[in-house]
Amino acid sequence: KGFIGLSGVANVVVANNTTKAFIANSEEDRPTTIVATETLDIVADSYLDLINIAGGAAGGGTAGVGLSTAISTITNRTKAHIGRFTDANIANKTTIKAHHKDDILAIAAGGAGGKTAGIAGSATVTTLNNQTLAYIDQNAQVNTDSNLGGNQNVRIKASDRTKLLGIGGGIAGGGSAGIGVGA
Repeated sequence: KGFIGLSGVANVVVANNTTKAFIANSEEDRPTTIVATETLDIVADSYLDLINIAGGAAGGGTAGVGLSTAISTITNRTKAHIGRFTDANIANKTTIKAHHKDDILAIAAGGAGGKTAGIAGSATVTTLNNQTLAYIDQNAQVNTDSNLGGNQNVRIKASDRTKLLGIGGGIAGGGSAGIGVGA
């Protein structure tokens, strides 16, 4: 008489992150006024380091079936900005910078064995939805007063860097058939 061994593993990671650096929005009849004799730095930095590993194995007298999956759903919002109806006069440098970085490793492995058949499969699935913004919002004014002297300049920069490595593997063995698939 035969026996069947079954194994299934699903590892699911959901990350939803927001990082903001800003001067808040104002009203048209009550604008925010900022005066600085040196510099203004509005900087939003965010970083995600994710390792998602799933593994499953099965063995049976007749057949073994082992499946695994590593699923990652990631949303990162990184924003740096000067809000609406802000009047900012900075004598030297104004920097508005947003930077996001992802380092993601996803691994899925399945194994199976049986006297007659072994079937194994694995998959990694990663969904990214990143938004990285640096801006001066509508109706905001920057460096309209040149009487501050100095070296008035504005630098706006947004950058997003993602490193992603997904590895899937399957190994199977059986007297008649062994099927292993990884994606």
